[in-house]
Amino acid sequence: YFCLPVLKGDTFMGRMDVKAHRKTKCLEIKKMFYENPAQSKTAKNILKRKVQSFCEFNDCQSVIWSPVNPRD
Repeated sequence: YFCLPVLKGDTFMGRMDVKAHRKTKCLEIKKMFYENPAQSKTAKNILKRKVQSFCEFNDCQSVIWSPVNPRD
């Protein structure tokens, strides 16, 4: 099992469970685990900007954000 680390520079922000659905060319963010829940808003803003390039890297055309937190 693999979780993708989420970094801001040298700072570990959390882990992301992500799956690239190759047939439908869709990147699914299944779960997001924040290292420090107080920083979740900062991490979420960073992710929104960076996920699109990660999507393209995985040859996907769209992103599905599953509910990543009960509060999100």
